[in-house]
Amino acid sequence: MPPTLLSARGGAPGCKFSPALARRTTPTAAPSPRLTTTKRRPAAVRPPAAVGAAGADDALLQQQQRQRQLRLSALDRPQSLVLVAARAQPLQRLQWRVGDDACALEVFYRPPYRGGGAVVAAAAGSSSSSPASRPPVLLVHGLFRAAWSWEESFLPALSASGRAAYAVSLRGQGGSELAGDGGGGGATDVAAAIQEAGGVPMDVIMADLEAVVARVAEHHAEEERRWRRWESEGAGGSSSSRNDGPLSVDAAQHAPVLVGHSLGGMFVQEYLARMHQQQQQQQQQQQQQAALSSPRPPPPIRGAALLASATAGTVMDFARFASDVGLPEFLWQMWIVATGQHLRDLSVARYCWWPDEETSDGEGADDSDSNVKLGVPAEQARRWHALIVGSSRACPYVRGEVTRWSPPPRPAADESEQQRSPPPPVLALGGARDRIIRPWQVAAARAHWGADVVVLPGLTHDIMLGPGAERAFGSLVDWLEQRVEAAAP
Repeated sequence: MPPTLLSARGGAPGCKFSPALARRTTPTAAPSPRLTTTKRRPAAVRPPAAVGAAGADDALLQQQQRQRQLRLSALDRPQSLVLVAARAQPLQRLQWRVGDDACALEVFYRPPYRGGGAVVAAAAGSSSSSPASRPPVLLVHGLFRAAWSWEESFLPALSASGRAAYAVSLRGQGGSELAGDGGGGGATDVAAAIQEAGGVPMDVIMADLEAVVARVAEHHAEEERRWRRWESEGAGGSSSSRNDGPLSVDAAQHAPVLVGHSLGGMFVQEYLARMHQQQQQQQQQQQQQAALSSPRPPPPIRGAALLASATAGTVMDFARFASDVGLPEFLWQMWIVATGQHLRDLSVARYCWWPDEETSDGEGADDSDSNVKLGVPAEQARRWHALIVGSSRACPYVRGEVTRWSPPPRPAADESEQQRSPPPPVLALGGARDRIIRPWQVAAARAHWGADVVVLPGLTHDIMLGPGAERAFGSLVDWLEQRVEAAAP
């Protein structure tokens, strides 16, 4: 979430525009790329000053080595999302009711591909582990977006790599209701809170997100249970010959990895902060043997990824932002947000979110020999812009809460506590040419959340859309394999 996201008039200008929801159209098929790797050297990412307790130097060195490996593997990964999409499972559109008002949220779901073959493994970058050993992935969209923004590439690519992929549309976005009509006082209270605040309060968003995280774990467990039953009974052969293990599946073992883009990344960070805070309260009460029960922590997650999202503490740092981009561009961005011009003018939208048609990924990097084009064609940009304009029927946040938002860093823990309850790994992934979320805002997640930080050259703000999505997806999958799935018991 950049400093420039907030309007000087008291909110995001997109909160009041057309209630019409644009229908998603089928994207124009792109030619199948060749399975060749790109021999490039990534742009250097300058890490922020290291902070922490004694021994942080070794930990920082290991972290920097992991980050370098992630950047290299992302650039060397085959440009193959089109080929991978051929293995993606069909999209399922779900509707889950959450909250005291039983609000219906739109959820896109693609089951994991369970086939074999070296072509798929090479294209998707998937490891030899089975889909059952990989946690589901829950994707949370950014401002003026909805679940459709993940269906462009990440949902089918995750499915093709053998991972269950879910994308939720937040309240009032996409096909989700703003407030439910579940009856009783709960529905009235939630609707009144949204109307009074002029947007969806953070507490409501967190309650929704907690409910969706729990539903994803339950749904994924049931899907695995159904698959095991099919293997043991429906695919031929007896149960003993097809499956030696039990058919029961523990939903607690299917906690998802939470991935947020831009504003969605802010919500993921708030989820992390509340989870850390409530876990600390529980540990303190256990140590003190307190009789009172502490608040129930949010449902567990296996990891968190922040895509083109400003780290807590950098959202309102206008001085550094202006110093980074220059005062004229800073004022230009503030004017865009104050007037909502990016929602009316396609050229302004392209400036904010997507690269120009002629953009090369060598631009802004430390090597100029690349001829890989990352530009977004005009027809594709027009389609995305129409979807953006029709995605939001209400402001998905409260301006005052965002201006005051500053969750504390991840608390330090001793070695025994780390072993007993290790915090979920965090990835901060951004684009070097992002005009909305600057690389320093992404890199600050290293100190704040202990995150692995990857800034890819050539990529702009919507890193999950367009040709650059292949690189972002590659970094995400590498991180899942190295930091999440490899640590699974």
